[in-house]
Amino acid sequence: MAPRPETDQPGQLRATFRTRAAADDAVRRLHERGVPESDIRVNDTDDRQHMLLRQQQLESDRSVPVTGSNLFTPAQAKGAFRWTVIGGVAGAVVVGAFGLVFSLADFSRLASVAVLAFIGALAGGSAGFTYGGGRQPELDGEVRDPSVDVTVGVRPRSVEAARTAIETIEQTEATDSEYETTSADPLAGDAGNTTA
Repeated sequence: MAPRPETDQPGQLRATFRTRAAADDAVRRLHERGVPESDIRVNDTDDRQHMLLRQQQLESDRSVPVTGSNLFTPAQAKGAFRWTVIGGVAGAVVVGAFGLVFSLADFSRLASVAVLAFIGALAGGSAGFTYGGGRQPELDGEVRDPSVDVTVGVRPRSVEAARTAIETIEQTEATDSEYETTSADPLAGDAGNTTA
């Protein structure tokens, strides 16, 4: 297949940064590499929305499959499992201890302890599941406010400018980046992260 002419329209690059300083540094680097100001956008509404949707999709893609659907992120699954076990054991011990003092109807003391321990394990496990599934993502850094992220977009006018922008963004503190191509883009398939 013959190479496409350099006059083909390049795609666009979007990158997300956690701080304004990191985004400003990326813009400065782009300028130093010759990318004109007119090709760069910071916090453009369409770019921000696109990257937020992309981040949601990435989170969904790395979710743990449970019964055929992606319900949990890795941290949610880890926390839910760990705290279900902890809560179940604690509930069984605490509530089961009441069986040593109170006997249920016609049950023997041992049967009362077993029934109350089972009920306690269910209650404690349920509470642990809820707590662990919600708390562990915070501890593992999965939970953060993406509304404070800064998005830098580059719509290069030439293929060479697109290559320069991609190389430059790869050397910055971008937490996520995407080079979106079109069928007319000669870089389609060359860049690591492309969409049609």
